[in-house]
Amino acid sequence: MLHTLDLVRNTLVTLSFRVSESEKEYANGLIEAIAEQEDMNKSESLIEILRRYERSLIDDKTNENWVPPNVSQVLKTIDCEFLKFYDQDFVCLEKYHSTKKPVLLEGSPQQVQDGCQACGYYREKKRLQKIQELRQKEYIKRLEKFMKGLMRITEKGFITDIQFCICDVLEGDLGFSRDGLTLKCPLENGEIVYINDKCKTLVNNENGLPPCKFFASLERLVRIQKEDWEKENLTLPQTFLEDLDLDKPEYQDQEPPRETIEAEYEIKENGGENE
Repeated sequence: MLHTLDLVRNTLVTLSFRVSESEKEYANGLIEAIAEQEDMNKSESLIEILRRYERSLIDDKTNENWVPPNVSQVLKTIDCEFLKFYDQDFVCLEKYHSTKKPVLLEGSPQQVQDGCQACGYYREKKRLQKIQELRQKEYIKRLEKFMKGLMRITEKGFITDIQFCICDVLEGDLGFSRDGLTLKCPLENGEIVYINDKCKTLVNNENGLPPCKFFASLERLVRIQKEDWEKENLTLPQTFLEDLDLDKPEYQDQEPPRETIEAEYEIKENGGENE
């Protein structure tokens, strides 16, 4: 008799009912999660879920206080402050400030997870795009500022100076500085010296003051012409070129007034020299 009762208890039966496709995916995901967690087969996992639900009712707890493992996994995977799980449903609170109600996210937990990941990707893409647009605006502002300064320089010109040494001018050698920083100094056996350290500090033995008596410089007003840009293969925005109109007469280079440089030597007709 007992043996027959055990056989009846161990007889397997099939339990079936109709659900939607999304509900089927939800149920299968939950059952598989519990089965993996508790090392059970799917039928044992289903019974375990029902027992847990029954215990929650006995303990005066509603089913919304218990979060299924696959739902918990979604909440952990999606790092979003707008995603919540209320009353066995996923909801999004991103637009709650304007609609005053959450947006229901339908579908299985996996579908919700995929949707939220796509949403997060889109939001990040929009954020980076906004940053790029701000950077472009800042770049344009800087470019405009630079161009306005360049226009003023081109219109009014700028002062540059030519620095040279006249020590060996009688021998036909006039030493020019190529970089504005250094000169070849005959007093130092033709060595390269820094202008600020040597030429401008060496005392003139005639007046006891610097700079060196052989050092001279000539200032010149320089204006940039349109041909200069073309020669250097430089391209400027057309709007700036139109505003600037370098072909206007007032922008054309004009010969600055000649300046007289006082040298330390005078050349006589007989080839002699006087200091």
